[in-house]
Amino acid sequence: MNRLSLVTWFFVLLSATASAEPPKERADTVTIPLDQIWANFMPGTRDIHTLEPEVFSMEASRLPHDVQARRSRESLINQIARKSQPEPVEKDGPAIMPNPRPAFAVLGTGREALEAAATVFANSRKPRQSFPEGSEISVVFFSYRAGSRVQLVKVERQGKTIRIHYRFFGDGLMASTSHLALIPLGELPAGRYQVEIVQSPMGNRYTQAAGQIMKDWGDRLVCQPFSFAVSEQEAE
Repeated sequence: MNRLSLVTWFFVLLSATASAEPPKERADTVTIPLDQIWANFMPGTRDIHTLEPEVFSMEASRLPHDVQARRSRESLINQIARKSQPEPVEKDGPAIMPNPRPAFAVLGTGREALEAAATVFANSRKPRQSFPEGSEISVVFFSYRAGSRVQLVKVERQGKTIRIHYRFFGDGLMASTSHLALIPLGELPAGRYQVEIVQSPMGNRYTQAAGQIMKDWGDRLVCQPFSFAVSEQEAE
């Protein structure tokens, strides 16, 4: 066999060996549809108010005013809206809002997740850090009141990383609104998960300077990243 044939055979063998090697592990990206997410005032999502029909349904609106007022005060959504807004902090100057607290995870979906979120906010309890494998888990995403509304753009999971993409929309002149979203993750395998909060641009019509303003708003108004664990055994 001549030199050229040996070189050719070597590269053929090398190519065959490379193709026989298993591909590098790459986690598939799972997108959570917006219409599976419960939220308030976020286009494309489920209306979170439908989780409390005893307060926000047409039937409830026909009840006596005193009953409506009592139910409104006891509403889980309204409790979260009141308790999730922090008090301004006064230091060596004008009062400023403290940095937003991290988002967090809760057990369950829908009404169960709403009740768990209200327990954290209304009772000032620390969010749960670990969950048993095989349980339904939801992420609680929220923002403070602001003139521009917050919109979820996309939620995706790739391996042990969950990315929540959001953006501001509006011109800053809207009525002051806070936001809440319950994002169902389903059942997750054991491991530690990192939840990233990613701000998306508002659109091409906004200048770079405006984009920086939006970035500053995100840092001051929208919940922060966090992590949680899923374990093979029940965790408290």
